[in-house]
This record gives sequence, C-alpha cells and structure tokens, in this order.
Amino acid sequence: MSFLQSGDNFNLPTGQFLLMSNLKYDENQLVEKIKENDVDELCIVSLQLAVHGFGNKEYGQVTINDVVRKVTDIFDENNVIYNNSPGLQLEADVMTPKRLVRVFRFQISEYLKLNPQIESFLFRKYASQGESWYIFPGSEYLVEELEHVDNLLETYENMDERLGTNFLQKIKNILISRKVEFTE
Repeated sequence: MSFLQSGDNFNLPTGQFLLMSNLKYDENQLVEKIKENDVDELCIVSLQLAVHGFGNKEYGQVTINDVVRKVTDIFDENNVIYNNSPGLQLEADVMTPKRLVRVFRFQISEYLKLNPQIESFLFRKYASQGESWYIFPGSEYLVEELEHVDNLLETYENMDERLGTNFLQKIKNILISRKVEFTE
C-alpha cells in the first residue's frame, strides 16, 4: 500500500464554484414561519419542552389561560412537525420541537432566570453544578462564558454516562462551530 506524499498530482479548480452546506436550517426563515402562527403558544410549548423534556413521542400538556391543552394539539394547530423520522431532511423553515426550543433559547433562559425555583429536566437530572438558566436543551446555542460552557458539557457528560448516549460530542461540535471556548 502506498500513499501520496504531496498534492502535486492535482491543482485546485480554477473555475467559479460555491460550496454549499447540506444543513437545511435557517433561524431567520424559522422565525418568519413562527410569526405566521401563534407565537405565544409556541413559546409556551418550547418552555414546556425545555423544562420537562420530551421523548418517546410524549410531549405533555400546558395550561394556557386556565385551559389545559395537549402539546401535540398546539403542534397540530401551528403546523409543527413532531412525528418525523430521525435524519429526515426538512426544509429550512419547517418547525419541529427541537427547532422551536433552539429558536426560543433566549426566552427559555430568561424564564428560568425569572423563576429560579423551576429547573430544566437536564439540570435537575444531570447537572452537578451551575444554574438551570443556562443548562437546558438548546442552551448550547446560547452559552458563551467558559464556566457556563464547562458546566453544560459536564452535564451532558453525566447524562451520556448514565444513559449510554453520545450527546457530549454533538454539543462540543456545536460549540466549536460557534467558536466558543471550553476546557478539554
């Protein structure tokens, strides 16, 4: 077996070209789609998902103006796709539960700061230090302070150890793409 020792065999293309991401996610397009629906309901649902979590097609309920509502009913009324297969390529402006939590990350953080007695499930179950207002699903797109970032990473590491999952590397990749520093 032999390996090339240099790149002399080929030159870079000289024609005009553009490299395009295969990610179909644009927060600005998503914000516009959210604005076409009930923003307050979608924010409340995002708070519910960040605080109580979701999985196994269970999204819970919320009380809005003294009316108990199933989250899936709110999804249906607001065109949120929630029964999609993992890995399915969705258009940039398609709303999903994870995308909603990501877009509403600032509001989630603010809500948790204003209500310190409420903790996100991620913080409650897996954090050993830090505060809930920066340890919740979606906060990897928000945190910037080294201490907060490291606390978030430790939380995901704890979760991975307990559940046998691999979220830590995904979170690190997001932080790297955001150029956010963390301790190795």
